Amino acid sequence: MKKMWVIGFALIVGAVELHAQTNCTVNINATSERSGRRYTISWDPVPGADTYVLEESLDNFRTVQKHTLIDQTTLARQFSYQASVDVRVKYRVTAYASNYQITPCSATKEVSFSPDVAYRKVVQKSAIPLVGSTAGLNGSVFKTSVRLRATQDDQRGTLILRRNGIPGTDRDPVMPYALAKKGDVLFFDDIVAAFGQSGLGSIDIVPNANAGGGLTVPFAEVRLFNVANGGTFGAIESQTQPYDWSTDVSANRATVVVVPNSDLRLNLGIRSFTSSIVTLIVRRGDDSVATFVHSPGGDSLVFGSAKDMLGGFELQPGDVIRFGGMGTFVPMYTLTDNRTNDPALFIVPVKVDLDVETYVEK
Repeated sequence: MKKMWVIGFALIVGAVELHAQTNCTVNINATSERSGRRYTISWDPVPGADTYVLEESLDNFRTVQKHTLIDQTTLARQFSYQASVDVRVKYRVTAYASNYQITPCSATKEVSFSPDVAYRKVVQKSAIPLVGSTAGLNGSVFKTSVRLRATQDDQRGTLILRRNGIPGTDRDPVMPYALAKKGDVLFFDDIVAAFGQSGLGSIDIVPNANAGGGLTVPFAEVRLFNVANGGTFGAIESQTQPYDWSTDVSANRATVVVVPNSDLRLNLGIRSFTSSIVTLIVRRGDDSVATFVHSPGGDSLVFGSAKDMLGGFELQPGDVIRFGGMGTFVPMYTLTDNRTNDPALFIVPVKVDLDVETYVEK
C-alpha cells in the first residue's frame, strides 16, 4: 500500500508539471514622455497570469519599491522623476498565477531619466536663509557676518542676494567668490553691506561647475547679531539646501511657533526657492482663530513682524502658529529680547550638504 501511494503521488506531481506552462515570458515596453522625464512602463499580458509585481529600483535592485497589480485591464504604470543629473532606473515585472498553473517569470527594463534644467537651477546651490544689515526696534542695529571656508581646492562661484519683499530675478545683486585651496577663508563682517545694500535678505551660494571644486560649495559660518554699546549679541545660523525643503521631501517636517509674552518680539519669515503657497494657521486653545496665505515666487524672502505676516491679526501669548503649504520653502521665525535686543533664529535643522550636484525627486 505504501508503495502504491508513492507511485500515485509521483503521477499527480507529474501531471501538474505537464500542465504548467514553462514558456512564461514577460515583454516590457517603456514609452518616454516630457523629454525623458516621465515614462510609461507597460507589458504584454502573460497567458495564465492573474497577478503582476512591478519593482522599481535606483540601485540595481539592492533596494526596491514594489507595486502589486491585479487589474488585468491596465498593465501599465507611469513614473516621473525630477533630477539634476541623468538618473538610471530599473524596472522588473514578475508574472504569477494564483492557481500555480504557470511558473512565475520576470523581465527587467532600464530607462534613463533626463536632467531638468529648471530643477537643476533650483537645487544645485546652497542657501543662507536670513541675513540683514538694518536698524531695528528699540535702538537695535542688526548685522550678519559670514565666513566662507573652502571644502575643496579651487572653489569658485557666485553669491546672490535675495532682498526681503522683492521677488527674485536674474537681476538681483551678485558677488563672485573664489577660494584657491581647501581651508582658505573669505570673511565678510557685514555681508549685506558687502553687496552695497541694506535691509534684510537671503543669500544663494551658487558654485561654478567648471571650477576645480565642481558643484561643491564652501562651508558658511554665519552669525546674526545686534551691535550694542557693550559688544555684540547674536545667534549662529546654518546654511541649507533647497532640496530638503521641497514639501515632497519634507512632508513630515513642521514648524510650530508658540507666541511669547511681551518680553520678546516675534517675527516670521519664508524663504522660497520655487513659487509656493504658504499657510499660517493660528490656534487658540482648541480653536483655529486665523489663517493667512502667502504666495511667494521663486527665490524670494518674505519676512516681518508676526502681526504683519498675519494680515494685522492680534496675537495673544500662548497662541500657536503653524506653517504649512506646498512648494519649496524654508519656514522660520525669530525671537528678540525687548530689553537687550538679543536675537534668536529658529529653523528646523537639516544636514548640511556641501556637494549639491545630484538630487532626485519622484
